[in-house]
Amino acid sequence: MRKCKMCTCQWVLAFCDRYIMLIPRCSSISSYVIMAVSKSSNRMTFVSVSVPVLIATLFVLKTVLKRNYVLPLTIQGKQDQHFDICIVGAGLSGAVVVERYAATTNKSILVVEKRSHVGGNCYDYIDKETKIRVSKYGAHIFHTKYKHVWEYVQHFSEWVPYEHEVLALVKGKYVPIPVNIDTVNTLFNLDIRSVKEMNSWLKNEQVHYNRSSLNSEEMALSRVGLKLYELLFKPYTIKQWNKTPAELGPSVLARIPVRNNWDTRYFSDQFQALPKNGYTELVKNMLKSPKITIRLNIDYFDIQGSIKCGKTYFTGPIDRYYARKGLDALEYRSLSFERKVIKNVDYFQPASVVNHPNPKDNFTRIVEYKWFPNQQYQSNDTIIFI
Repeated sequence: MRKCKMCTCQWVLAFCDRYIMLIPRCSSISSYVIMAVSKSSNRMTFVSVSVPVLIATLFVLKTVLKRNYVLPLTIQGKQDQHFDICIVGAGLSGAVVVERYAATTNKSILVVEKRSHVGGNCYDYIDKETKIRVSKYGAHIFHTKYKHVWEYVQHFSEWVPYEHEVLALVKGKYVPIPVNIDTVNTLFNLDIRSVKEMNSWLKNEQVHYNRSSLNSEEMALSRVGLKLYELLFKPYTIKQWNKTPAELGPSVLARIPVRNNWDTRYFSDQFQALPKNGYTELVKNMLKSPKITIRLNIDYFDIQGSIKCGKTYFTGPIDRYYARKGLDALEYRSLSFERKVIKNVDYFQPASVVNHPNPKDNFTRIVEYKWFPNQQYQSNDTIIFI
């Protein structure tokens, strides 16, 4: 029977848990045979050791394995290598597919995740230094207009109401994003007092085309005009994508709302909230069924030939899936996050997310997670991610 390294680690953990308790009763036996597993190899070696050495070895081995192994469930033997359903990726999309299969069928389910954790880009954790809940890959806000979606997620977490508000720092002033009446009044020293006046101002600023917008530059100009485009849309887009809006399709900037009122919310959906105990806990609750086998730190393409799947759902980068067909890779922009802890201060900035469209700033935004209401510890410090 062939075992992978992680499966063997779990076997040894179970061995340690069982036999550490039995050893005091067997002290008359002069030696034991223990399976020793190399962390860097799948090879197994049998060694003969005395009872005291065995006890010490088991304790050390158990501690090391619990610190390093990451797979919550195992796969043992060829007979377990066939699954009715395989899901590649343990983010929100994958978790929903997995949970629905587990809750409504008796199918065997395998989840393969390349990262060392579940939750995908929504993965969050408690920062050890500040005790503040932060997200590894940037801020994520749950929002939906669909009541049945809202009712569904209630099964896996308590929720804290939260309506996300974003500011942009422009010319030394904090202004609401998306653009609204306060944004325009603050940036241009105006006194717009009604929706009608805002509509009139926008109409005078907008660039009107006799055809559909060909790119994001035309899309932005047709919606907000040249002034706001040059201050907010163009410089931020260049930093975000390393392309001018003229090089991007119209859909990129079409998705950014422009408001003719005082609504400061980033989203306008009816249901907006944060999971009380974080997204990681939410996804873990979705994956609790014993029908689910999870393999972390595994690239699906490394094991694709050694497992059999009745049906496979792939939630990773689509160009990776079709790479063997010789198709061109899609373009991606990577983010790096600079972490900074600021001691003995309530807050660093006036909102959880502040965008920095100024071309002179070599970053796009700063996120301060202390603003999020699903924090469970009131820290005396704050933490920001640039």
